[in-house]
Amino acid sequence: WKEMGQCFFAAEEKKQQQSQSSSIIIPLKADGTLQLPSKTLRSEMQLILDEMQHDIQNELEKVSLERLANLNPDLLSNIQKTAQDIITNRRVNNNNAMMAVDNANDD
Repeated sequence: WKEMGQCFFAAEEKKQQQSQSSSIIIPLKADGTLQLPSKTLRSEMQLILDEMQHDIQNELEKVSLERLANLNPDLLSNIQKTAQDIITNRRVNNNNAMMAVDNANDD
């Protein structure tokens, strides 16, 4: 029986190792906060997470970005990518608006 069950134990161990290694997608600082390249990115990520949790009435059931890093690192990674896209799009739109103003002034 032990030999038959070994494949299940090996598969479970491999799954645990993968989940542990993927749980550190965004590294943490010594104080436990996420190590992100900018405060703007963190703020945008927090806005996205807050929007996702807006239906939760009990404040104790809401999670922080740091807690989400442990609970669901893939979701945190998706939030980070979305926040980066929003910031990039905002910069592009601002640049386009400034160019339009410059072109209007040239006329």
